[in-house]
Amino acid sequence: MASCNFEIQSGRVEPKLKISPGTAETPVLIFGAGIAGTSCALALECNLDIKPIIFDERSECKLTKGAGTNLQAEAIAALDQLGIPTESLIQAGTVIKKQSYYCPDGRLVSTINKEIGTMKDGSVVLGHIAINEGKLCQMLLDAATSKGIEIKT
Repeated sequence: MASCNFEIQSGRVEPKLKISPGTAETPVLIFGAGIAGTSCALALECNLDIKPIIFDERSECKLTKGAGTNLQAEAIAALDQLGIPTESLIQAGTVIKKQSYYCPDGRLVSTINKEIGTMKDGSVVLGHIAINEGKLCQMLLDAATSKGIEIKT
C-alpha cells in the first residue's frame, strides 16, 4: 500500500511538497483539453503569463463533441476575461430570456428575467446563454491556440 505524502496537523492536511509556478525549465502541464482544462490554461496565460502545455488522449476532432451546457452571468464574464467575447457566445448559443419554476401540479412559483441587454452607459448586462459544449470547447481551443498555448492530442 502506498503512503500519503501529507502531514495532518490540527485538522488540516498540508502537502509536504510545495508546487511553484512553471518556468521554461519546468512547464505547467494540463491533462484534459475540455472546457475546464482549456479554461485553466487560458487563465494561467492571461493572469500569470504562463504558457502551459495541454495534453489530451482524444484526437483533435473528438475534442469538440458534447451536449448542451448553460452559462450563467459569472461564467460569461469569466469567459470574456479569457478572450471569448460575450457577443461570440451569443452568436454560437441561445440567449435564455427568462427562467420559470413550477410546482409539480403546474402552478407557477417564480419567473426570473435573464435577458441580456445594454445599459445606457454602453455596458452589457449579462444573462444566461445555452450553448453546445462542443462549440464552447472549440472557441476555447481557438483562443488557446491564438495565444500560443500548445495542445497535444
